Amino acid sequence: MNRFIIVLGPWGSGSTAVTGILDHLGAFTCPPHFKTNDPRTPSAYESEMLRNILLRHIDEQALMVSENRLQLVSEIQQWLGGILQKAGGDDRVVVLKHALLSLIMPELVSLLHPKFIIVRRSYTDIERTRVRRQWPPIYGYLGARIIYDRIYSELVANSNLEFLDVYMPDILSHPDQEISRIADFSGLGGDPDCMKNARTFLRC
Repeated sequence: MNRFIIVLGPWGSGSTAVTGILDHLGAFTCPPHFKTNDPRTPSAYESEMLRNILLRHIDEQALMVSENRLQLVSEIQQWLGGILQKAGGDDRVVVLKHALLSLIMPELVSLLHPKFIIVRRSYTDIERTRVRRQWPPIYGYLGARIIYDRIYSELVANSNLEFLDVYMPDILSHPDQEISRIADFSGLGGDPDCMKNARTFLRC
């Protein structure tokens, strides 16, 4: 059975960097990936098809899920059928990443029984990134406050969830230590070449 890992964090939190690390460690991150207009992070490391499904059912600017949650879950489930074939072996780690996944954590738990990696960054840094990218307010402090509240409320409500909390400044200041933590939690720590690839990616 595939092991699912869901990377959660608002836009500008560093969730792209963490998912890129997982990709270079050997996880399947469900390409093709959505391309951004930020030259520093040209790939968002989030599936274009999954993004399209989420945007059909979630108002991104209001961070509100439509009433038809069952249809949303059904579409994700159908999409995953093809993804698992592309991932290869049953032991391949499969990673999903998008800020809007934070709004449907109970459904994801029921469907996938995943592990979660939560990426934290200060509101100041998130807002600074939004301004640099010239993105709308929801992609900065405004959205981050709502998304972090949803994530941690769900973690408090469900003590059985497996999660790793990572702080983006720690990843940048202690990359070897933090990459090892991510690899160990994800079951991806056995290949020295992959560890080297992840470190090289983070320096790019």
